[in-house]
Amino acid sequence: MTEVETLLAVDRGSVPADTLAFFARDPDSGERSTYLALGMVAAIAAFACALGGAQRPLIAVILIASAALTILSFPTLGGNEEDASFKRHVFLVTPKGIIVRDSWGLRTWLFDELIEALPWSYEHRPHLVLVERDGTRHAVDYLGFARGEHLRDVLIDRVKPQIS
Repeated sequence: MTEVETLLAVDRGSVPADTLAFFARDPDSGERSTYLALGMVAAIAAFACALGGAQRPLIAVILIASAALTILSFPTLGGNEEDASFKRHVFLVTPKGIIVRDSWGLRTWLFDELIEALPWSYEHRPHLVLVERDGTRHAVDYLGFARGEHLRDVLIDRVKPQIS
């Protein structure tokens, strides 16, 4: 199976048996969790105010704030989900190489072309740097993918430096 066929199969929802697929994490999950927690705290505060005998307008304002924060905690549908050209970010490790679709576009490397996979820091975030035979380096944000900590081990095992 070629790299293109592998990527198309993953886009259809089936990961081939000889391929490891790592899908992008939700970058907004932490923010949404914060909104949900704040919404719940506001709801508890409104309940406490009601038990304490606070005025109804104050309780209503706190409940409105609670509802707004709770609504903000749910993911919204943007134009990307309906757009056919949008594809989710994925990192595939095939028997022959690597396919990455991320914010930098679609990139592929064959294991025969790579001589090293180095842990590195890029823009204050851990990355893997893939080094080609000609010295070209490519940074990949491996922690942006679910189970990314395992991805580093898989790549370092498959890309062995040449011993001269």
